[in-house]
Amino acid sequence: MTKEIIYVVSDIRVQQAEAIGTKEVAELDFGGDFKEILSRPAESWTMGLGGFGEMLPYYENKVYIDHSKKDKWGQPVLAIDCEYKENEAKMREDMMYDAAEMLEAAGAKKVKAYDNGCYPGMTIHEMGTARMGNDPKESVLNKWNQMHEVSNVFVTDGSCMPSSACQNPSLTYMALTARACDYAVKELKKKTSRLRLFKYEKIKNGNDWRWQKCFYWSSTPNCS
Repeated sequence: MTKEIIYVVSDIRVQQAEAIGTKEVAELDFGGDFKEILSRPAESWTMGLGGFGEMLPYYENKVYIDHSKKDKWGQPVLAIDCEYKENEAKMREDMMYDAAEMLEAAGAKKVKAYDNGCYPGMTIHEMGTARMGNDPKESVLNKWNQMHEVSNVFVTDGSCMPSSACQNPSLTYMALTARACDYAVKELKKKTSRLRLFKYEKIKNGNDWRWQKCFYWSSTPNCS
C-alpha cells in the first residue's frame, strides 16, 4: 500500500470524528457513498490522529446562577465561566509533535502536523461543578456522591469529578452510580440512617385531613 498524506490533529479531548470530519469514519458513516469511498485506491486514502489530554481543575473555572438573565419561564439562567490555561496550551503543542514523531517512526510519509483549535465545550466529557469532598464548605458531595446539604440527593455523573484523564470516563460513572446505590440501600435499612427519604402523605385527624411530612427511616414511615 502506498503511504500518502497523514494528517495529525492535536486537540484537547476532542473527538477524532469532530476533528477530521465524519467522512470515512466507520462508526459515523454508512450506505453506498461510504462503500464507494472505501473502494478507492490506497493512494487516495488519508488518516487522522487526535489527541486527548486532561484539563486541570482551576478554582476560577465555575458555573453560577446569573440573576441578570432570565429564560423564557422567567427563571435565572446558568452561567459558565471556563477557559483553558497555560498547561493545556503546552500540552496541545506537545501532543501534536509527539503524534507526528510516532507516525514518522512507524514509517508514515508526508506527515503534516497542525493544531485544529479547541475550547471548553467542544468535548463530550466536561466534568466538575459538584465535586466530592469531606468538607461541606469546599465540596457539594461526600465520598458516597451524596449531597452534604440535601441528604436524599445523590449525584453520580461527571459533576462529581473536577477533572478527568484522557480516557473515556463513562465506566467510572457507572461504577460510582452502583457504589452510591449500594450505600443508599444499606443506609435505608438502618433505623439510625442519616439518609432521610420523605414524601407528603394525607393523614386523617379526627374529622379533618391534613398533609404530613413522613420520613422513611425503614419500611415504617415516621410522620410528623
